[in-house]
Amino acid sequence: MKNKGAWFFTGMMTAAVIAIVAVWLPAALKKLGLFSCLLGAMVAIALWKLKAVFDVANQVGERWFVALLAGSAEALRTGESYRLHLEEQKRQLARQIEKLPGMLPALATDLSERVKQGFPDFLAFRYSAILGHREQDHGTWVLFVMFAAELLLASTTAFFAYRYLLQQKQAPTDSRTVQESQ
Repeated sequence: MKNKGAWFFTGMMTAAVIAIVAVWLPAALKKLGLFSCLLGAMVAIALWKLKAVFDVANQVGERWFVALLAGSAEALRTGESYRLHLEEQKRQLARQIEKLPGMLPALATDLSERVKQGFPDFLAFRYSAILGHREQDHGTWVLFVMFAAELLLASTTAFFAYRYLLQQKQAPTDSRTVQESQ
């Protein structure tokens, strides 16, 4: 019981590290849904292994905690991707300003306003392969539904993967008991 808090904290840190590392993987690995499921499974496996290390007894709601952490890891991965996207936009703006050294301040302000993108714009860019061209006007709700679907996929996969791993840990003792009774 005393290791429960350490397991929770280490699990949260592990989910955050997995989410940050996931940002740097090649784009081909990060298809919509597929990578969310993989991220959820990675979080479940990591927490299952940490459970063995900290020797934590089964707790009520433990699977839901794992699902919540996987959803949080997916949200953190998206947030980190958005931050990196904005940094790249700022670098592009700096390059444009350097190309035109005699720019008026008003023109520089105009360019910087064009470069700034909100989160819905980022989601439109992120899902452009699925929705078509980025310039098309998709409702913001469609973008957020797709984002919610990714969060749900990561959470659901983590829940069921963790449940499966817990059952596998218990299965060998059950099968031995059945064989011994025969």
